[in-house]
Amino acid sequence: MLNRPNPGSKWLEKNVRNPQTIRLTVCVSLPDGRLCTDVREGDASVSEMSDMPENETPENEMPENETPEDEMPEKKMAMLDWDAMYRAGTPPWDAGCPSREFMSVIESVPIRPCTTLELGCGSGANAVYLARRRFEVTAVDGSPLALERARLRAEQSNALLRFVLADVFDFGRHAGRFEFVYDVGFYHFVRQNELGRFLDLLWWVTQPGSYYLTLAGSTGETNEGGPPQVSEEEIRDELGRLFEVVQIRPFRFESPRRADGYLGWSCLMRRPTIGNSTASA
Repeated sequence: MLNRPNPGSKWLEKNVRNPQTIRLTVCVSLPDGRLCTDVREGDASVSEMSDMPENETPENEMPENETPEDEMPEKKMAMLDWDAMYRAGTPPWDAGCPSREFMSVIESVPIRPCTTLELGCGSGANAVYLARRRFEVTAVDGSPLALERARLRAEQSNALLRFVLADVFDFGRHAGRFEFVYDVGFYHFVRQNELGRFLDLLWWVTQPGSYYLTLAGSTGETNEGGPPQVSEEEIRDELGRLFEVVQIRPFRFESPRRADGYLGWSCLMRRPTIGNSTASA
């Protein structure tokens, strides 16, 4: 069974890519009872290393001569430099405004204000939209430039929310549980190489009764430049391992590169609770 970290606990991890540095993670309890983690990096020679019990292997330390999974050739080929794509201009997925389909789902279901996590928030349009509707939003992304734009957007919109610069998988492991988790384009990319890891992440950050919404590229789109494609059958098979379907419907992604956008699936799911099912077509 996976255990949630206790308030006040801390742990050290060696940086696999740079053995000369470590990361110190401290788990603290917020006034509302939720947990929050603070991660700091430093030189591996500092005295904080003494906090690690003797003979304990750091969680992220790899055995000698073993290649870290995310440095394997096939994984390197699959990964993108997200920050470079923002430096080059406006990425094809960034329409500069909240997704119309995203807003439609929030308002029509409806999903009430609650603790919310966005996986891969980009420049923050959807996160800011929710924050202005009184959702308690934590938005995570690995691109410093994207988050710089997101923070500016939030400031200009007078929206209060939390942005976190971190690897989504690393953050999710110790982030606690949320009542609503969503992504606009993260699932359809990461499923290509790390579906199992992504499902583990969703298990960590949701709880029975939590909603999960993803907007994903749909098979059948013939125009070039669109998002990775996934079929309805694949969605039900992959995400159905953890969630029950509330609704799946087609829509079109907005894109600055194509007026008509790209074909996609809007998938709202819910983690089952014992003795209660809300599944539908």
